[in-house]
Amino acid sequence: MQSSDISSHREIIGFIPLKRNVVFSKGEIQKLDTFDEAKLYMHENSNADGYYYPPVVARYELKSPTYEKPDFAAGPLPRSKRPAHLFKLPASHQIVLDFPYSVEPRNNECMFLVQFLAFIYGTRAHITEWWIDGRVPQKTSNDYILDEMELPYLTDMAFSTWSECKTPEQQLHLTNLLYMHNRVFSYEWDWEQFTVAYMVFDGCYRYLQRYTDFKGVPEHASRLKLVLEEIRIPLEEDRIKKFVKLRNDLFHETLWESKQPGISASHDAFMASRQMKKICTRILLFILGYRGEYLAKPWWFAGSSCVLRRPE
Repeated sequence: MQSSDISSHREIIGFIPLKRNVVFSKGEIQKLDTFDEAKLYMHENSNADGYYYPPVVARYELKSPTYEKPDFAAGPLPRSKRPAHLFKLPASHQIVLDFPYSVEPRNNECMFLVQFLAFIYGTRAHITEWWIDGRVPQKTSNDYILDEMELPYLTDMAFSTWSECKTPEQQLHLTNLLYMHNRVFSYEWDWEQFTVAYMVFDGCYRYLQRYTDFKGVPEHASRLKLVLEEIRIPLEEDRIKKFVKLRNDLFHETLWESKQPGISASHDAFMASRQMKKICTRILLFILGYRGEYLAKPWWFAGSSCVLRRPE
């Protein structure tokens, strides 16, 4: 390995709550010296509900005659304050990618790795020279216990799967599945979360159909059940039927449990997005190459009882 070699490609990312360095076959995820400071910042600036929200921003008039710096002393322009649409998270780690890598490693290998790390931790993250939007989970929604000693194996597994994709389009498809999955709880309404979670499932279905030996079915109503049976994820047929109905009513009739989206729905409807996200977590891990016991754990229970570790 040559992570310190001049030919390595490096990207600073944030914020991932990873407490150690992770060495894998293609490089290393290195914790920055400023990690503790970044962790404290995220804790102190996150809401008690477990999310980091966009900071408030405002417009300022530029100083004359050079117009180089805003006139902060004069205060913000009237009616210009708002939550930021785009903002940055503090840096926590550095991706060190060993040569050879693609022509644009930032947009390819590193983008996949940052989305994979966010996926494993149940949060969102970004390359720090770029931006992020929406609220960012600080408490994982994943229903497994993450042992960081398993991260070298998991990272190697996932990166090998991405690297072995036959085309750039397949690689982008896989990266985008992780990206959208990570966004589910950036939305606040249950019907919004469910929409994105089901979008991820549809994308997973298409990925399996297009790039693996999986044989699909024409009728959409059977797809979710078929994928769970194929991967041997536990099946709760009544819940699956409810998910399909929720999806069809919402996508085709703009109804959320026979009501207007935004009006209070049942507990089952409220839990649907959380359970769909757990299903998609299992499907995505399967796509990434994971074959451990977590896949067979029921997804309709609350809490975490399974450690995500390599198969024995």
